[in-house]
Amino acid sequence: MMGILRPILIFALLFCFISQAALAQGAIPQDAKYNSDAVWALNLKIIKPYPDGRFYPDKPVSEAEFLDMLFNYYKVKLPTNANSASYAHASTLKWPIFSNTEARKKPMTREHAAELLSASLGVNYRAEDAVYYLFYNRFINYTDKPTLASFKAKSILTRVDAVHFIRMLEIRGNLTIKPIHDSPSMPKIGINDEALLKPIKGSILLSADRASQPSVDSFVKNLKIMGNTLTGTIPNIPVGYSYSIIYRSGHKWGVGDKAIKGLNPGQTFSVDISKRGEKAGIDLFLDIEREGMNGVYVDIPSLQADYVAERAIDRPFEISIPPAEKPKLKLPPYEFIMYATQRFGFNSKYDGKNFSTKAPEKFETPDNSTYSVLIQNGVNDKKGLDLGSLLPGQSLIIDISNYQQDVSVFLLVYQNGSLARYAELKPKLKQQQFTISLPPLPIFNN
Repeated sequence: MMGILRPILIFALLFCFISQAALAQGAIPQDAKYNSDAVWALNLKIIKPYPDGRFYPDKPVSEAEFLDMLFNYYKVKLPTNANSASYAHASTLKWPIFSNTEARKKPMTREHAAELLSASLGVNYRAEDAVYYLFYNRFINYTDKPTLASFKAKSILTRVDAVHFIRMLEIRGNLTIKPIHDSPSMPKIGINDEALLKPIKGSILLSADRASQPSVDSFVKNLKIMGNTLTGTIPNIPVGYSYSIIYRSGHKWGVGDKAIKGLNPGQTFSVDISKRGEKAGIDLFLDIEREGMNGVYVDIPSLQADYVAERAIDRPFEISIPPAEKPKLKLPPYEFIMYATQRFGFNSKYDGKNFSTKAPEKFETPDNSTYSVLIQNGVNDKKGLDLGSLLPGQSLIIDISNYQQDVSVFLLVYQNGSLARYAELKPKLKQQQFTISLPPLPIFNN
C-alpha cells in the first residue's frame, strides 16, 4: 500500500497549510470543542448539549442518561417514551440496572459505568471484576499505571468520562450489543496491583472514527480524472472538525504541491496534473483542534485510496480474561528497551529528598540485555555516579537533596555490552516532581 508509514508524520506536515474550518449546520459548544471525544459524540448524536448550548463536561451523569448514550451509540431504535423504553430494553438484555426509580436519576459511579459497558460487550461482571475486564481488553485508556486505584471506581461519572468510555467501544471495534454469556471467574488483584493487558497487534493507523468516515469515503468517491485535470468535491465535514486537502505533485521537496482551500462543502475543485511526477497524489486530512482523526492518501492517476485510519468494522464476540498468574514478559531487544524505559518513569518517585525507583518484576530480558542507573550532578558532572545494574524487582533509593538543581537520573539500557537506549529523568527539586524524556529513536539498531 502506498505510504502506509506516513500517518505518524502527516499531521505534523498538515499544519504547514491553513486548515479550513468546518462549515456545517449547528455548532460545537465552546466548552467541548477542544475535546475530541465530546466532538465525536456530539456529531454522532450520542449526547446533546444542554438547552443553553453548553456541553458541561464535568457535570455528573445518571444511569438513565448513560443508558441513553449507550443505546444512541449502538443505534438502538426505541419508542418515543425513551426513558421507560430504555429500561425495558436494558432489562431484556439482562444488564445490571437499578430497580429503584430514584436511584436511576442520581449521579452514578465510574464503576457502575464499567458494569454497563462490560454488559454491552456480552459479559456479566460486577464491581472491580468489570473494571479489570475492561482494563485487560484495553477498553480503558490510562495515563498512569493500570490499577483499580487509578481508575477511581467510586468517583462520580462525568459527561466527559462517559463519552470517552463509549468512544473506546468504537476504537476497540465493538459496534453492536452482544448478548450476555456465561462469564468465567476473573482473577483477583489488589487495588494497587497493575492490571494485566491483553497483547494486541499494534497499528500505525489512527483509530476508527465513524463521525468522519463518510466524509473520507465521499471525497474518494467523487475524485475524477479527465485528461490532465483532476476534479473533486469538498465533502460534508462533521461539526467541530477541520479539513485540509493537499495536492502532491510528486516532485522532490514538494515543488508544485498545492493546498486546496477556501471552499465550502459541496463546492468542486480542479487541479492541473499535467506536470506531475511519479508519486503524485491528493490527500484529505481531518482533525479536531489539531488532533488527527481521519484522512486518506489517493494515488494519481490510479485513484487508489490508502486510508489513514482504521475502518469501523464490528469484531466478533469473545470472552477474554487475564491468566490467574502474571506471566513473565519475554521481549525482543527493541520492545524490551521501550518497555524498560517506560517502566522507569512509572516506578520512579521523588519526595523532595530521596529519589527512588524499582526494576520491573517478573520479566525476562533478551540475551545479553541489562540496564543500570546513573546520576549526573549537574551539567558540569562529566562522569556521574554509576549506581550499578538492577535485577528484576530490585529497588533503589538515594538522597539527592544536596544535588544541583539540574541533577539528572539516567536509565541506561545495554545490549551485548553496548548502550542501546537511555531515558533521562530530571527531578524538580522544589516542586517534588520530575519529568522524563526519551531520545526520539533507539540508539540500538537490531
